[in-house]
Amino acid sequence: PHGLYSPLSNLGWESYLLDRLDAELARSASFEQDLCLVLVEYQDLSPDRPAYPLVAEAIVDFFGFRDLAFEHGSGGFAIIAPTIAVEEGIRQTEEFLKKLLFTLREKAGIDPLEIIPLFFGLSSRAGRLVEGARLLHEAEAALARAKDEQDSRIIAFRPDPDKYRAFLASKSDH
Repeated sequence: PHGLYSPLSNLGWESYLLDRLDAELARSASFEQDLCLVLVEYQDLSPDRPAYPLVAEAIVDFFGFRDLAFEHGSGGFAIIAPTIAVEEGIRQTEEFLKKLLFTLREKAGIDPLEIIPLFFGLSSRAGRLVEGARLLHEAEAALARAKDEQDSRIIAFRPDPDKYRAFLASKSDH
């Protein structure tokens, strides 16, 4: 990619996501802070649809850090939210969803009664020393579950730090 940001979304290229996530996880761990990864998917959204730049713009407006937001998949986005635990991440994502639905209705002319296929998957560091690939995998699993169930648009993977440490200890014993 040329430059830090994609011209389609004005957010970071997907190819930079894991490197940045690993760096932010290391920073969070050194300060003993949490970090939440939020994946956003608007089904059938692609860069050629008018809603695509609106969603990207809404992400920056709400979360505030363009350098921590990335394109993800064919029509989705990933947001790294430093110092945010998963419960706070859920609350913020709920608030973001409300604002995003309003924006899409106002700026893209989407019928207020139409069900918009927006889904979110979250995971957090939760006191674990975890790599970005693991956190991304957990958030992707939560996103897949949100899309499958469709009861809740927002699903979070809630890791148990004690079980994770026991898992790591058992791996090092072998």
